[in-house]
Amino acid sequence: MLLIFFVAAIVTGILTTRIKQQEIIVRKREERTRYLYEFSRSLIQSKTLVQIVDSFTSTIAKHFGGHAIVLLGTNEKDFFAAQASNSRIKEKEAAVAAWTFSQEKPAGWSTQTLSGSKCLCLPMKGQKKILGVLMFYPLSTQSFFSIDEENFLETLLNQASITIENNFDDLTIYSFLSSQK
Repeated sequence: MLLIFFVAAIVTGILTTRIKQQEIIVRKREERTRYLYEFSRSLIQSKTLVQIVDSFTSTIAKHFGGHAIVLLGTNEKDFFAAQASNSRIKEKEAAVAAWTFSQEKPAGWSTQTLSGSKCLCLPMKGQKKILGVLMFYPLSTQSFFSIDEENFLETLLNQASITIENNFDDLTIYSFLSSQK
């Protein structure tokens, strides 16, 4: 009889643990869905390139911590921060961003390419060409992203890239970049 109670307690404990884990996963998905909805709404309301970039970087900061800088440009030697930033981009991080722009692949923190960098650089790909680079500076205590977090960041990145490409032609972006010099 005691053995039956013991087995029932173990099974109940295992099932309770699984339910709690599933609840955490569902809450994280719900949170990501809410952030994506809010981000989509802010993109629709944005009228300028700076508003789109600010909405994008603030959403990343809220969800992932750290801070982000968006670099827009026409080639790896001619791109500039699309928003005001308190931090200067160091030469090493600028080189990682240039590599990311030219190779159209992620590099830096949490990747296997140029992993000594303190930032994660992701290409902002439009439907026709690369528009720029997202530089994400994680918090010093932050661990690597889970696969779900990587997918969510790529979703936000794709949304922002396509919005920029669809709403602003090359001439508008180039004149914006020229005014930033």
